[in-house]
Amino acid sequence: ARQVPMLHAITAALNQVPGRVVVVGHTDDQPVRSLRFKDNYALSAERARAVLKILADGIDNPARLESSGAGSSQPIALPPDLPANRARNRRVEILYSPED
Repeated sequence: ARQVPMLHAITAALNQVPGRVVVVGHTDDQPVRSLRFKDNYALSAERARAVLKILADGIDNPARLESSGAGSSQPIALPPDLPANRARNRRVEILYSPED
């Protein structure tokens, strides 16, 4: 919730340039213990969809947006089993591809 103003700023910036936007959700290496999500991929996909929904509310052309989940397959902080690294690996990336 505290990231919403930043996401609105990103949306405004994306409205200035053409191209595709892919929102990728990530999780840490801990197995999901939830009735709502069957695994880390489901959790990461929902994380990405939540961010995509915020971007879609303000973007000129929502068809430019797509989302996907990567689960725990792409850690950026290693080793992934340290608590501080787990926190960094729970993230959403917004990938921009300019049009040719």
